[in-house]
Amino acid sequence: STAANSLTGSNAVSTWSVTGTNSGTVTDATATLTFTNFGALIGGSAADTYNFTSGGVTSVTDAAGNNVINYTAGTIGSINMAGTGSARIDSATVVTTGSQTYNNLTANINTVLTGVGIAINGTANSESATARSLSLQAGTGTLTLGGVIGAVNPILNFTANNSAGTNGITISNNITTTGTITLAAGGNLSLASGSLSANAG
Repeated sequence: STAANSLTGSNAVSTWSVTGTNSGTVTDATATLTFTNFGALIGGSAADTYNFTSGGVTSVTDAAGNNVINYTAGTIGSINMAGTGSARIDSATVVTTGSQTYNNLTANINTVLTGVGIAINGTANSESATARSLSLQAGTGTLTLGGVIGAVNPILNFTANNSAGTNGITISNNITTTGTITLAAGGNLSLASGSLSANAG
């Protein structure tokens, strides 16, 4: 089906622009490809920027590179950037109908991630020394925080919420903010290790 058709980018710095349903362009230093009927986008090993302005895709998968997400509108099924790379969020929201999974994540603006299940397996920080707020709205899905949050560049206010369902929140390392920490779990709240430090610094 169109939704299942996959398009893999080159192993060069690339910009993806999703402007219609399973359609858009991908540009690297040598060429621009216009694509239609590809619902599964797979980034290469270099840095990829993903711009979503309308339409949508079934999934975005990118396991490497220092990637950027800029979401204005559209429907994204899921985002999986759980490999060795990182994701910088340049927009106030990133919305998926399914899950979002990241390795290391930075917020370049006050950001709300909304999906059904959210996992940050690595670290989460503001992109620069200017503290940004990060809100994870996981709906009825699980919420997993694997790495240190706010250790390199401070997070302003941090929220993790999956209270719409019965799934828990699992925290495996320190969370540090210069403002507030808000945790709202539908099930168990598990602090496997680490500590919570609000209003720090």
